[in-house]
Amino acid sequence: MTFNDGTSSGHARVALDLGIKEGDIISMPMADACKIYKGDIVKVNAAGYASNLVAAAGDSFLGVAVETVDNTSAVTGHAAGFKSVRVWAKRGQIHKFYKATPVVDDVGLKAFSGVGTSSDSQTVVSAATTTGTSAIGIGLIVGFDATAGTVDVAIEPGFDISS
Repeated sequence: MTFNDGTSSGHARVALDLGIKEGDIISMPMADACKIYKGDIVKVNAAGYASNLVAAAGDSFLGVAVETVDNTSAVTGHAAGFKSVRVWAKRGQIHKFYKATPVVDDVGLKAFSGVGTSSDSQTVVSAATTTGTSAIGIGLIVGFDATAGTVDVAIEPGFDISS
């Protein structure tokens, strides 16, 4: 079959409907030696596995963990891809994260993870500061609660907002 633009294909040109995967919640295979807790900031590492570990070059933001999943040595057979984690990955969803001394001036600033420790996977900063790691942009701060020490972040999975 030859098309108007002179190209050809072995497939007839018809309306394409291969189905879609709803973006609210997706399931991703996990990195080895990783335990992801519900509410954690989840990254995709350079090998393509979900992780909440300290950010590294080549990582990108995937979303927020729906559940707690353990793929550490406490699990018989643990390995990269042995377990999967469900992740909220819809752009613009509002999620609450810890932030040191949140103030009204934080609203409108970009939110970053990668603040230095794997135990900080529920904490954001409003500047791309790092402690020996790469900060990963996760979204825009849209609200704050100074008393609770939290901010509301409109997440931006897969988008590079690191600068």
